[in-house]
Amino acid sequence: MMQKYAIGVDIGGSHITCAAVNLETGEIIRKTLTERRVNNQAQAFEIINIWSESLSEVI
Repeated sequence: MMQKYAIGVDIGGSHITCAAVNLETGEIIRKTLTERRVNNQAQAFEIINIWSESLSEVI
């Protein structure tokens, strides 16, 4: 049977953290865990770009 995963994202005031999660066990797949610092005063497109890069690393 194929395993099912989801991508979890935590967007905080100073960081964006992403990771893949095994939906059956709830386990975070450690090698996919990324955290990037974010300037919360940055332009929206800069923050979205960091978010996009983080998601790309997880995928």
